[in-house]
Amino acid sequence: MNRLFVTSGLMAAMAVAVLTVDAYSKEEKQAELPVALEGNCAVCLLDGDAVVKGTEKYTVEYDGQRYLFPDESTQQKFTKNPAKYAPVLNGDCTVCYEHGGHRPAGKVEHHVAYEGRLYLFPSEGVMKKFTDSPEDFVDADLAYDGNCAVCLIDGGAENPGKAEFTAHYKGMRYQFPNAALQKKFEESPAQYAVKDEAEAKTSSTPKSGKTVSIEGRSACAGCEFKVRPTLNPEELGLAVVVSDTEIYIIEKAHESYSKIYDDRFDSVKLAVKGKVLKKEGRYTWIEPENVTVAQ
Repeated sequence: MNRLFVTSGLMAAMAVAVLTVDAYSKEEKQAELPVALEGNCAVCLLDGDAVVKGTEKYTVEYDGQRYLFPDESTQQKFTKNPAKYAPVLNGDCTVCYEHGGHRPAGKVEHHVAYEGRLYLFPSEGVMKKFTDSPEDFVDADLAYDGNCAVCLIDGGAENPGKAEFTAHYKGMRYQFPNAALQKKFEESPAQYAVKDEAEAKTSSTPKSGKTVSIEGRSACAGCEFKVRPTLNPEELGLAVVVSDTEIYIIEKAHESYSKIYDDRFDSVKLAVKGKVLKKEGRYTWIEPENVTVAQ
């Protein structure tokens, strides 16, 4: 469970549990968390469009950052609904993330409140790109295009989530079809969270007919993942595992690459180039042009 820690002049330390995700290691918790929003008040920015410095006297720890407030009133307002007031992507640039897959930190001087959420940008020019067409960027923080992370990782299925079942982790929003799947994510978020920026959008995965080049470890598709080649479903098949959410099934490997196929149980590092035949969840079927043992 994610814990939101509050300190004030009236209370030396008070821990308040909230329905977001505590996925930080013991070492991370012991280390001093970075100060969010350059030490400015998140409530003041969103509700009043005002840049107001907070103080260490009124502090809230949320999603890996420390939020400072000028008084107990704004501190309590944030504590009651931190997901509302915490900036999108933890204050990183949504335009940069949507367009380039990287997350440079935004600046308070370049902030926008849009539809009840707070966005930060590294420059005025980037901020203008957002204000010109905000609808293009409002879901930049929505992991897996709103599909259920647990369903995708555990079963390879793209099941749409619902807004009422939302968890936040490292600035990203995760949505689930029901409370049980949300709870499973919250119990082990690092297992299901996007591993890097490229995985945040399922739309970034290869489309049918596209030629791709990949590297990953070999595995038995049928034994380890319970999926099989589409052209020869009687075969257990060769899988190439790039990541937990990116697994490729190599068609006709038993015929064209028999030695590699026989050794697939040994987690050999393979390099594959081929054409995408289809994609379902985390699985992509490839008609290979070349399969070699990577150096």
